[in-house]
Amino acid sequence: MSRLRRFASRIFLSLRTSRAESELSREISAHLQLLEDQFVAKGMSREDARYAAKRAFGGVEQAKELQRDERSFRWLAGWPMDLKLGMRMLVKTPGLTIVAVIALAVAIGGGAAHVEFVKDLFHPDLPIPGGDRVVGIQIWKPVAREAESRALADFATWRGRITTVEHFGAAAWLEAHLITGDGRTERARGRRMTASGFHLVATPPLIGRTLVEDDERPGAAPVAVIGQDLWQARFQSDPNIVGRTVHIGSVAHTIVGVMPAGFAFPSDTNLWTPLTMPAANLKRGEGPVIRMFGRLKEGTSSDQVEAELNALLAAADPTGSAQASAATAVSADIRPYVDSLFMTDPDNAAQRMVLYAANLLFLLLLALCGANVATLVFARTATRESEITVRTALGASRGRISAQLFAEALVLSVIAAAVGLAIAKRASGWVTQLIEQAEGEPRPFWWNDSLSAETILYALGLAVFAALIVGVTPALKATGKQLQGRLREAGAGGSTMTFGRLWTGIIIVQTAVTVICLALAASLGWTAYRGLHDYDVTFPREQILTAGLVLPESADKPRAYREIARRLKSEPGVVNVSYASQPPGAGFEQFELEFAEPAAAASAVLEDDVLWTRSARVGPNYFETVGIPLVAGRLFTESEIQDSRPVAVVDETFVRLILGGRNAVGLMVREPSEETDKPGPWHEIVGVVKDVTIMPRKKTDDAMLYRPGAIDTQPSVDLLVRTAGSAAPMSQRLTVAALSVDPDMRLMDAQSMDRLAEQDALAVRFFLKVFAVVAAVALLLSTAGIYALISFTLSRRTREIGIRVALGAEPRRIIRTVFSRAFIQIGIGVLAGALPAAVIVGRGVEDAGGIGTAAGAGVALGLCAFVLLVAMVSCIPPVRRALRIQPTDALRTT
Repeated sequence: MSRLRRFASRIFLSLRTSRAESELSREISAHLQLLEDQFVAKGMSREDARYAAKRAFGGVEQAKELQRDERSFRWLAGWPMDLKLGMRMLVKTPGLTIVAVIALAVAIGGGAAHVEFVKDLFHPDLPIPGGDRVVGIQIWKPVAREAESRALADFATWRGRITTVEHFGAAAWLEAHLITGDGRTERARGRRMTASGFHLVATPPLIGRTLVEDDERPGAAPVAVIGQDLWQARFQSDPNIVGRTVHIGSVAHTIVGVMPAGFAFPSDTNLWTPLTMPAANLKRGEGPVIRMFGRLKEGTSSDQVEAELNALLAAADPTGSAQASAATAVSADIRPYVDSLFMTDPDNAAQRMVLYAANLLFLLLLALCGANVATLVFARTATRESEITVRTALGASRGRISAQLFAEALVLSVIAAAVGLAIAKRASGWVTQLIEQAEGEPRPFWWNDSLSAETILYALGLAVFAALIVGVTPALKATGKQLQGRLREAGAGGSTMTFGRLWTGIIIVQTAVTVICLALAASLGWTAYRGLHDYDVTFPREQILTAGLVLPESADKPRAYREIARRLKSEPGVVNVSYASQPPGAGFEQFELEFAEPAAAASAVLEDDVLWTRSARVGPNYFETVGIPLVAGRLFTESEIQDSRPVAVVDETFVRLILGGRNAVGLMVREPSEETDKPGPWHEIVGVVKDVTIMPRKKTDDAMLYRPGAIDTQPSVDLLVRTAGSAAPMSQRLTVAALSVDPDMRLMDAQSMDRLAEQDALAVRFFLKVFAVVAAVALLLSTAGIYALISFTLSRRTREIGIRVALGAEPRRIIRTVFSRAFIQIGIGVLAGALPAAVIVGRGVEDAGGIGTAAGAGVALGLCAFVLLVAMVSCIPPVRRALRIQPTDALRTT
């Protein structure tokens, strides 16, 4: 029988044990009957022949055991018992179980959450028929390594010719507001899409119908389909919604259908209008920019689609693809649908590799946690040394004992994996909520908070990896001594197990890592606190409403803005209105000085006579609207802003850090030359204003440079509205007032500045929570490790301590003599982590606008003292237990 067949037979018989036992019994009975018949043929009686056959065959049960070993996997025979013993050991040592599960669960949960995030990003299971064949289609410039936007005219040409893709469609952004008859406005997540998008997803509407091809004809009546969430929130689930007229921008549309919850194709859409096909006279390259999609036909590959589209591209090139220059050459790029949305380069292996490699951090964290838990397990194993020694003396191999300890560790790590998966599921929900709150948009329709089978298998793989570290490493150490020496020591009541150099190093490292993790958490917490709460009082964020404003290119922008400002100022509670190219304190730009030499702080970061500064182009009344007092000189005049004249205003940070306190008024600054030899015009500084920021100013690139900015010279601006009280209730009135001037303008994310600051702080708060959890786990592990070290030392020196007590040794002398090595290891670990902690806290505090490096060193020393205090507290229970040892009890210890 071949090895493969033998292996398959073993697996089959291991699963069908009753059948195998029945066949084995029949086979042995047949052998006995044959021997019995042979002895009867030789003249024996039937009864004598039966006994003779049994004697000749040998022990029946022994033969059965040999056959069972041959037909099955002997190394699996003891696993059920080992796993049961592992469960009992977890119940017997609840402290170790809780600590180990928490430590391993955080590492496994973090790794699983990362894997799930990467899967949802790169390889999601699209809830679309044939989702694995749904692709995004881009046109790529290989030399420039950038995508070339395709217009509607190109799609209209290809749609009737492409044969390798079914439901070939396209979508374009619908950047307009939904306005109902009562005057309310809604910034819908809209797309103009071909009807093929609905055919691709194949989801029937909840009410009415979807878009059809006739809706795409030029001159067709404008219609719209809305999503269920918009229907419920905006129209109160009106069952008679079909046929109702709404305005999308300035165009009236008739609602023809409502899509059910979960339908949001192409990504997070809740409003669809037809992507109207171009008229016959529309030239190639004209029309709105689109994104194309479709589903590969059965048996068709992406390469075939690329070849077909490249042929269409070549046919559309009037010069012929052979004459096309390499710089202007384009090619089709077909990728899985989600890839086409998020990845900007067809050759994205490096981008993927970075995200995949990030999981190495979680593997490193798991290895570190596993090593720390292994220290605890090794200390527990020391209490079972007699058991291991006896089993070894009775013939148990080193591998068999290691397999038992591995099974116990596997039970522990599997429980930790289950807890970790629950953490991963919760963490995925947190990350999704964070993204939704920060972006102000819901998750994509394919995003799923549940954990995939791949993620669960990965977590189980991490559990096995952790079990190897937690179980096998202590097992090899525990079974490595010679048997005779261990028997002699065990008989004398001693112990041969010791914390060697490896374990000593682990304890030192875990103590140092605890100090460093606490320093990271303290630094990040301080930075987050200062960023959230330390800002100039002249900047009342709760009284300023901001919104992104994009006026149509065809509009008279200066006239439109003046009318918007007039209407807003007429609203009750509005104090002032202005605009800027960037929110206060945002945006960076290079500049150079003409007259004054930069201060020493600026010279230290000077590169090619160029410095960085925060910059903004501002409109009329900007400083009054935001509330920035004038310190010296003057502010911009209205004519300077309308003409974008070359003047500038700087803040006090600019004067202090870049000019070294010199008089700024009259100095000249300009943008340096970059790609051309023509730098920007010189701007004369005409005034100095107070600092205004949402974070402390400590570096030269925190300085602020203001310049006039006419609204017709900027593609978009941030509209700023100052109110007498809280600005939040003004959001809807701002939208109505602005859209009443021009319904086709885009007004985005109207919210108060304090709300905007909270969104900016979401990521900081999330990572602060992560660091806090890691620091807490590190502190827990360090405490448990120190406790295990002291307890281990106590178990090894029980007899010695009893004798010392009998001889009248003082308690403090016993503590100093017995536990001095453990305290030295703890001290070395704290000292090793002190310097990195001082650097981390010092630089973090200093960058946050804090109180300098000396304070950071003080905080680091405080953290070291805290860790030492925790270590001392963790030593109290075993030390008290040591001092209660009676000499008679110690002498009876075996």
